[in-house]
Amino acid sequence: MDVQGIKDIVYVGDITAPDGASGAVRFKPSIKAFDRLSHDGVLLGTDGCFHWLDSVNKNGPNFRLVFKGVHENAQAKMLTGMKLFVHRDAFPDSDEDGVYYQDLIGLKAVNEQGESFGIVVDVQNFGAGELVEIEGAHGLAYLPFTLDHVPEVDLEAGLLVIRDYAPFFECALAVEPQTSESENTEQEKQGQEYD
Repeated sequence: MDVQGIKDIVYVGDITAPDGASGAVRFKPSIKAFDRLSHDGVLLGTDGCFHWLDSVNKNGPNFRLVFKGVHENAQAKMLTGMKLFVHRDAFPDSDEDGVYYQDLIGLKAVNEQGESFGIVVDVQNFGAGELVEIEGAHGLAYLPFTLDHVPEVDLEAGLLVIRDYAPFFECALAVEPQTSESENTEQEKQGQEYD
């Protein structure tokens, strides 16, 4: 079952390993404040099943989770590698100027004149701040998610307004795969053979 295609669910992290011999698992969250979500202890796994939490304990940046009905290490091993999701309603409302990154995915990226540059497919952070990943006709471009580059997010209209974007899209154009001269020569030879 492809749970990632289900509407209004949000990926919250991965089960990385069993934790001890009693069925607990280690969980690496993909979001901040995972323990403050109002999910009523119910998580959806990539196995297509709902998993009910018995306890949640923070362990550094990660968590130790105990699921109801999971009492043995062998059961915990079967959950290792699973991605977990919650319904969008589990998240508290963002403040007036805030937005959840999940809400950006699927927005149409347009400049201030309304010209389209593609669709937001992800939000990444490689260590130097958040980047909006935009997929367009020329491949992927990564635009810093700052007010300088993203002055407006209009969720109702489904738009992400961008500016000062040219260098980032030029980088995307620069890394497009090019056909080598040897490939061109081979293609020409093949074309001649069938002429």
